[in-house]
Amino acid sequence: MQKCQDVLSTFDSLPDSANVRQPVVEALFACSAATVWRMVKRETLPAPRKISPRINCWNVGQLRYVLMGSATECRTGHKKETRKRFEDNNQKAN
Repeated sequence: MQKCQDVLSTFDSLPDSANVRQPVVEALFACSAATVWRMVKRETLPAPRKISPRINCWNVGQLRYVLMGSATECRTGHKKETRKRFEDNNQKAN
């Protein structure tokens, strides 16, 4: 748990290309592991990258984008626009 707290305390200084494991994602979104996977299934959270058979990680840049979009949705209520921007950025990256 200490490693997760260390990553959270330095999350803002991590480069967008960095990756974090599931406990960090759970802490960032204040949710359980099951909710993280439900969010991935609903496509409100990007799918993780598989770096080994038992290890998944999420891209910090993509998580920041979702967190920024969530804040925008709370202020403006424009969920569809945020989702469209997320999809457009994913298509550009591929």
